[in-house]
Amino acid sequence: MIKPELHEVHEYFKDAIIIRSISGTEFENTNDFRYSIFNHNSGIYTQDGMREVWNERQGYAKILSYKTPMFEISREQILNLHGNAKAFGCSSVEYRLKEWFPEAFKVKVDYNKPLLSLNDLLSVWGDINEVELYKTAPLFKNFRELAKSKTTQP
Repeated sequence: MIKPELHEVHEYFKDAIIIRSISGTEFENTNDFRYSIFNHNSGIYTQDGMREVWNERQGYAKILSYKTPMFEISREQILNLHGNAKAFGCSSVEYRLKEWFPEAFKVKVDYNKPLLSLNDLLSVWGDINEVELYKTAPLFKNFRELAKSKTTQP
């Protein structure tokens, strides 16, 4: 078996949490390895030299557990899943998506854009802070001034 380079060893163990060394000792991975010679056998060990993680006869040590991989999901994908769950009547999925990704369901409000419909108004109505922010926006103030001037004209 050809001895791997250290960067290959790091790559091999990068997602490992618990490793069982060649001798059978279980340890937590620190991904810190070095070449060493022990009893005239060349191998790769942890930095402290105590645990062999590769040798020519047996190859790599066994990985017992792995890190949970992280995935990326966009807001649009979450909302799409939610819409599909709603369409098929999967209320538990709808609930879980809202629980796991609350930020995806927050309405993005442009406070300088006028409210053009009842849906626009309802989108900010649920959160009193959103309504207060909207009331102080320059465009809303201008609209209020214009409305006052129109109602006071004969």
